Amino acid sequence: MRFPDRGLLPPRESIRGRLRRYAAHELLRGTIAAEADHLWFDEGTAKIVVPGWAKDALRHKVGSRVAMGVRPQAISDVPQSDQAAGSCSLEMKVGVVEFLGDKMEVYLSTANHPHVIAHIEAHRRVMPNQTLRMHLDPGRLQFFEADQTGAALAAAPVESPTPP
Repeated sequence: MRFPDRGLLPPRESIRGRLRRYAAHELLRGTIAAEADHLWFDEGTAKIVVPGWAKDALRHKVGSRVAMGVRPQAISDVPQSDQAAGSCSLEMKVGVVEFLGDKMEVYLSTANHPHVIAHIEAHRRVMPNQTLRMHLDPGRLQFFEADQTGAALAAAPVESPTPP
């Protein structure tokens, strides 16, 4: 994973180290489950398919608690792709909507996660107390140990820019 001011991060760096250096993640805690040839992150209210790039790293965690990190910019009220539309989304209740020009911060919750923030386009009609299906970009998820160490388990591969 590349960050503008830090270069590459060590692969086993803890979540605390990453959060100190970069924009905050929303952390959803859940359990890794295996069903029908897929791995799933079971948030408690819904299951999110584990992206292909994370399967090898999480296969040994089936039945274990993990934390899934997702940045507010990777949560949207519009699916990122047809493939991810149903398998990488959660029903969330809207709490507060804060307009920020062409974007807005939407404070969301699930029964198990009372504080989740999405940073979405401001032209959407999002109102407090609505329940919306929010979509997570599977290419921008990260997985961590849910214990005190918070060790990184898997992060999406970063595509290297092609030289000019």
